[in-house]
Amino acid sequence: MPAPANVSGMTDGEQRALYHQVMNKPHVYGSVHLDVYVAAHCWQCADARELAHEMAGEFPALHIQIFDLDQPGAERPAAVFAVPTFVLNEKIVSLGTPFRQDLVRDIRQALEVKPEVFGEPRKNPIPAQE
Repeated sequence: MPAPANVSGMTDGEQRALYHQVMNKPHVYGSVHLDVYVAAHCWQCADARELAHEMAGEFPALHIQIFDLDQPGAERPAAVFAVPTFVLNEKIVSLGTPFRQDLVRDIRQALEVKPEVFGEPRKNPIPAQE
């Protein structure tokens, strides 16, 4: 988890404690869901799965589901026409694997977490595909 940025009047320990207190209370925000749709033939889907798992570690209040559309009985919503697709609270936020900082921004907005309090997201660890 990234170290929180300095906040005036708070020690680093106090800020980390506040960060973990806020991030581990889903009832503070209500329910925020990230659904990731993947398939076996998709070359980007491994990166999409990895990014979803990173978000689960960074945002414990976030409910994440990964849907493998190749599994028997898997249902594809009408709005999902490509994989990977990232859906945050029933709104498509990315067709393809998003940049990490963009997904973090969207999740923070959904959770109403301000970057000036908790620091900027780390750089995207997934290299750009040429």
